[in-house]
Amino acid sequence: MRKKKANYPKAIIILFIIACNALVYYLTYKTGGIRSIYSQLMYLPVVFSGAVFGLKAGMMNAMFSGLLLGPIMPIDLTLSNSDELWFWLVRLAFLLIVGILTGYLSDKTKENRKILKSYEIIARKNLNR
Repeated sequence: MRKKKANYPKAIIILFIIACNALVYYLTYKTGGIRSIYSQLMYLPVVFSGAVFGLKAGMMNAMFSGLLLGPIMPIDLTLSNSDELWFWLVRLAFLLIVGILTGYLSDKTKENRKILKSYEIIARKNLNR
C-alpha cells in the first residue's frame, strides 16, 4: 500500500522560505552584523528552495539571500561599517553555487524518478503478458 504524499500549496512553501530568509537576516542583524556566525544559516533557505522548486528557484533565492547579506547588512553593527564589495560578491557566489547545485540535483532526481516510473509501467505490462 502506497502512502499518499502531502501536497502543500506552493504559496505556503514560498512564504516559509521568505520567512526563513527574513529570520536569518534579522538574527544576523541583531547579533552584530555579517561577522556573526548566524549569517551562515542563509544556506538553509537556499538549499530548501533549490531542493523543492529546482534550479531556477534555487538560483533566485541565492541571489535574494546574497543581496540581503550583502550591501544592506553591515559588517559590524556597532561601527555601522558596510561590507566591502569583494566580500559580499564572494558570499553571493558561494550562495549561488549552493543554490544552483541543489536545484540541478533536484531537477535531475525528479527527471530520473519519471524515467524509473515509466520503466516500471513497461515492466508491469510485460509481466502481465
